[in-house]
Amino acid sequence: MKYNEYITFGVPNQQMPSFFDFLLHFHNTNLYCDIEDENNYTEITWSDENKFSGATYSKNNKEIIGTTSDFKNEDFNNMKKLSEELHIEESKIKEIIDKGNMLYKEFYN
Repeated sequence: MKYNEYITFGVPNQQMPSFFDFLLHFHNTNLYCDIEDENNYTEITWSDENKFSGATYSKNNKEIIGTTSDFKNEDFNNMKKLSEELHIEESKIKEIIDKGNMLYKEFYN
């Protein structure tokens, strides 16, 4: 789903259930968000509602310039810290996280 010119949300392809499996169960419950600007590329992956990880890569030298890998649980609610780590404006990261949480809930709950 193209959210805007720079942001795309997506879900993985799902395996079809067997013929006699009448449960609607998703085998892969992730939501992905790709964010691109002139200099950086950011990937955010949700594994549950309000549970996500992210990393930002420099387009110039393909190095990781920010990641949530060392974040503690409370850090994921701190939009200022997320903004600084992922190199995305605080208002934009809040909008992205809110939209991702909403989409995750719509797809998987």
